[in-house]
Amino acid sequence: LIEDGYLLFNDKILAVDDDLHRLQQNFPSIKSQDIIDYSDKLVMPGLINPHTHFEFCNNISQLHYGDFATWLASVFSKKDELFATSEADYQNLSDAMLKSGTTSIGAISSNGLDIQSLAKSKQRVVLFNEALGISETRAKDSLASLQQRLKLCQSLENDRFKTAIALHSLYAVHPILLEQVIDIARSNNYLLSLHFLESSDERLWLEFGSGQLAVMFQQYFDIKESGNNLQQIYQQLKAIQVLLTHCCYADKNDFEQIAKLNAHIVHCPVSNMLLGNKALDLKALDFHNIAYALATDGKSSNYSCSLLEEAKMALMLHININASELATALLLAMTTNAAKALGLNCGVLQPNFYADLLVMDLPQIHHQDNLALQVLLHGKVHSVYIGGECEFKQ
Repeated sequence: LIEDGYLLFNDKILAVDDDLHRLQQNFPSIKSQDIIDYSDKLVMPGLINPHTHFEFCNNISQLHYGDFATWLASVFSKKDELFATSEADYQNLSDAMLKSGTTSIGAISSNGLDIQSLAKSKQRVVLFNEALGISETRAKDSLASLQQRLKLCQSLENDRFKTAIALHSLYAVHPILLEQVIDIARSNNYLLSLHFLESSDERLWLEFGSGQLAVMFQQYFDIKESGNNLQQIYQQLKAIQVLLTHCCYADKNDFEQIAKLNAHIVHCPVSNMLLGNKALDLKALDFHNIAYALATDGKSSNYSCSLLEEAKMALMLHININASELATALLLAMTTNAAKALGLNCGVLQPNFYADLLVMDLPQIHHQDNLALQVLLHGKVHSVYIGGECEFKQ
């Protein structure tokens, strides 16, 4: 934490100092007209949302919340309406996220409808092309679609748009598709995202072939047992960079295995509570030395894609952790930790990192031990820089 600090940048941060004279000596080309005066504001790294679904951006109240299996059934029944979106819809969501301070996004794309729009986004985007197909027939179709979408993403790659891959979940992919996607991830060094242990129903299905998912899968797909083994997945994911989203129903053994994988956990507290699940055990993550990133999930299970709003909800959810300590952890979770999870060179105010910056208005700002908490409670976005360029200003 630097009071009255100075940040020198072009597309990347060149220097950080608390002495302007020293900075000008080290960089004599600095002119007074180059200085942007934010002396009454707070400058921090831009926010990074590592898991959200743009393709569900139009949902407001079409889906049934409160219970995971009931919600999933409502997604099945409303699928056509949910995917009735346009490039303008994706642009509107991207702009809204920018205005709330988000400079980088991990976007989970089920059908590729959002690829072209996100490739033109002002934010940095890691596009996770998702595979989904529980039956062998659907798995073949999903693989063909996945390969086409990966090629499209690769052709669009630039400094702000990167290709990645996703498995929807262990309960929603056929074992053959699971292996094929993991092989693609490993051979191409792709980041792999996976919804993991989100609900008690998921655990019951994977371990015992029972619960509400069992009823649903037999009804919709005539499938009576899971072909994927919960414990085997840890062996399958070795030597892959993995983001495991949710993990609400992970136990001690799961956390031990996740720690061995050096996997990143992505925490979506609002989504978890709206779907009737318990919260991620943050103390268990700390015990097992597992870093977590904060994300909003999509509007299929959230009312907002603002990370600042998500962090406020997380403050109220994790009542067994000191609020000031939790606020500091949450700021790290949506900057430094999220950048590491997505493999991005940002999220830190240090030389050689991208100048992705968030300028905040904070009333009565002063140096205090619980500054992080006050930022989350009272901070307002003033302006946003990405790669040194001002992309939004109030």
